[in-house]
Amino acid sequence: MALIRQAKSATIFRCLVVPSLLLCCIFRKQVFQWIALAAAVIWLSTELVLVYQQHKCRRKRTKSIRHLSELKVESNGDRPEAKTDEHELFLIRQINYRITEQLKENYPMVSWLWQQQPNAAQLCKGGSWRIRLSNTDPFNYGEVEISRMGKISITLLQAVALKESKSVVVESEDIAEEELLDKVDVKAWYQEHGEQLLSQIIDDLNTQGHRQILIKEDGAVCVTTSDTEQIVDSLLNFPPRKAWVELKQLLLEDEITASEKPEGLLMAWN
Repeated sequence: MALIRQAKSATIFRCLVVPSLLLCCIFRKQVFQWIALAAAVIWLSTELVLVYQQHKCRRKRTKSIRHLSELKVESNGDRPEAKTDEHELFLIRQINYRITEQLKENYPMVSWLWQQQPNAAQLCKGGSWRIRLSNTDPFNYGEVEISRMGKISITLLQAVALKESKSVVVESEDIAEEELLDKVDVKAWYQEHGEQLLSQIIDDLNTQGHRQILIKEDGAVCVTTSDTEQIVDSLLNFPPRKAWVELKQLLLEDEITASEKPEGLLMAWN
């Protein structure tokens, strides 16, 4: 386009101005001078019009480019960031590691997933979130509670269909009893606490004419007076009924006869 405009300007100059100047030089008459002046004016006017048009087009182009740049900036500002902030990602990973470490203390093969992963702002405010667990039978869900101070506590949950709940309850009770027996060290309890406490209770009751006591599953020590059962003491961390077989052997070594009754463990001495 610029070449065409330059060509038009050069054509006017060559066809009007140059011949008029030549005529003025050759004939030296006033009429040719006026013709040369008119040709120069036409040529200058054409140049001015072309310069004005170029300036106008340049301004329009600059304005369009600026407008497109503003639109691009606005669109980029409204668009969410594709990548998570590095600090937020670091915080979430640290929380994940701490949860995994707590779970692995009891379940070394555990793996888990957030049901709805919180962001950094939610974690800083604190709250509770549900996670889905694997290799943590019989539990399949967990409730992760994070305080504003950063303390993490996890509650294990078992979610099953209603029609399967009955069988699961029976199985969980058996598992709980077996785990309880594994954790209870009857001999250690008897040697560290039970023997001394029972000796003191028996010595006191023996002076009052009693020859037997009944210890219930919750550790309550009872005697019977006038067909009335009375609680006289209590034993902390008394072994469960499943462990009474071993406890009876330990009592027999101290010349105390023990027998299991529906209401508890009956101990007798001479």
